[in-house]
Amino acid sequence: MIRAVDSAQLALALVKAARAAPTRITFRIDPAGMTAQQIPSRTTPAPLLIAHGNEIELADLIHSFHQWNDLVQIDLIHSDGLSHFWIEDS
Repeated sequence: MIRAVDSAQLALALVKAARAAPTRITFRIDPAGMTAQQIPSRTTPAPLLIAHGNEIELADLIHSFHQWNDLVQIDLIHSDGLSHFWIEDS
Protein backbone atom coordinates (compact mmCIF):
# COMPACT_ATOMS: atom_id res chain seq x y z
CA MET A 1 0.00 0.00 0.00
CA ILE A 2 1.24 3.46 -0.89
CA ARG A 3 0.38 6.28 1.52
CA ALA A 4 0.94 9.95 0.81
CA VAL A 5 0.26 13.34 2.35
CA ASP A 6 -1.09 14.88 -0.88
CA SER A 7 -1.85 14.08 -4.50
CA ALA A 8 1.60 15.23 -5.66
CA GLN A 9 3.38 12.77 -3.37
CA LEU A 10 0.97 9.98 -4.32
CA ALA A 11 1.41 10.65 -8.04
CA LEU A 12 5.20 10.63 -7.69
CA ALA A 13 5.07 7.21 -6.01
CA LEU A 14 2.76 5.86 -8.72
CA VAL A 15 4.97 7.15 -11.54
CA LYS A 16 8.03 5.58 -9.86
CA ALA A 17 6.17 2.27 -9.65
CA ALA A 18 5.19 2.52 -13.33
CA ARG A 19 8.80 3.19 -14.34
CA ALA A 20 9.96 0.12 -12.42
CA ALA A 21 7.26 -2.19 -13.78
CA PRO A 22 7.94 -4.12 -17.00
CA THR A 23 4.25 -3.97 -17.96
CA ARG A 24 1.10 -2.05 -17.14
CA ILE A 25 0.19 -1.80 -13.46
CA THR A 26 -3.14 -1.02 -11.85
CA PHE A 27 -3.89 0.76 -8.59
CA ARG A 28 -7.11 1.30 -6.70
CA ILE A 29 -6.76 4.82 -5.34
CA ASP A 30 -8.55 6.48 -2.46
CA PRO A 31 -8.15 10.18 -3.33
CA ALA A 32 -9.64 11.29 0.00
CA GLY A 33 -7.27 9.13 2.05
CA MET A 34 -4.29 9.58 -0.31
CA THR A 35 -3.62 5.84 -0.51
CA ALA A 36 -3.10 3.45 -3.41
CA GLN A 37 -3.28 -0.33 -3.42
CA GLN A 38 -1.88 -2.29 -6.35
CA ILE A 39 -4.43 -4.72 -7.78
CA PRO A 40 -4.30 -7.22 -10.66
CA SER A 41 -4.66 -5.61 -14.08
CA ARG A 42 -7.52 -6.74 -16.26
CA THR A 43 -6.59 -8.11 -19.65
CA THR A 44 -8.75 -5.61 -21.50
CA PRO A 45 -8.92 -2.11 -20.07
CA ALA A 46 -12.17 -0.18 -20.22
CA PRO A 47 -10.84 3.37 -20.09
CA LEU A 48 -13.07 6.27 -19.16
CA LEU A 49 -10.30 8.85 -19.43
CA ILE A 50 -6.87 8.52 -21.04
CA ALA A 51 -3.93 10.88 -20.44
CA HIS A 52 -0.16 10.97 -20.48
CA GLY A 53 2.47 13.08 -18.85
CA ASN A 54 4.50 13.19 -15.70
CA GLU A 55 3.69 13.09 -12.01
CA ILE A 56 2.34 16.67 -12.13
CA GLU A 57 -0.40 15.76 -14.62
CA LEU A 58 -1.18 12.60 -12.67
CA ALA A 59 -1.40 14.58 -9.42
CA ASP A 60 -3.89 16.94 -11.07
CA LEU A 61 -5.95 13.96 -12.18
CA ILE A 62 -5.95 12.39 -8.70
CA HIS A 63 -6.81 15.73 -7.13
CA SER A 64 -9.78 16.15 -9.47
CA PHE A 65 -11.31 12.96 -8.01
CA HIS A 66 -10.68 14.02 -4.40
CA GLN A 67 -14.04 15.79 -4.05
CA TRP A 68 -16.02 12.68 -5.03
CA ASN A 69 -14.85 10.71 -1.99
CA ASP A 70 -14.89 7.48 -4.00
CA LEU A 71 -12.26 4.95 -5.05
CA VAL A 72 -10.66 5.37 -8.47
CA GLN A 73 -8.90 2.71 -10.51
CA ILE A 74 -5.90 3.98 -12.47
CA ASP A 75 -3.75 1.95 -14.86
CA LEU A 76 -0.23 3.13 -15.65
CA ILE A 77 2.52 2.18 -18.04
CA HIS A 78 5.78 4.03 -18.65
CA SER A 79 7.15 4.19 -22.19
CA ASP A 80 8.79 6.69 -24.49
CA GLY A 81 9.81 8.82 -21.51
CA LEU A 82 6.21 9.44 -20.44
CA SER A 83 3.81 7.79 -18.07
CA HIS A 84 0.57 6.86 -19.77
CA PHE A 85 -2.34 6.52 -17.40
CA TRP A 86 -6.03 5.95 -17.65
CA ILE A 87 -9.02 5.82 -15.39
CA GLU A 88 -10.65 2.44 -15.68
CA ASP A 89 -14.27 1.57 -15.12
CA SER A 90 -14.17 -0.46 -11.92
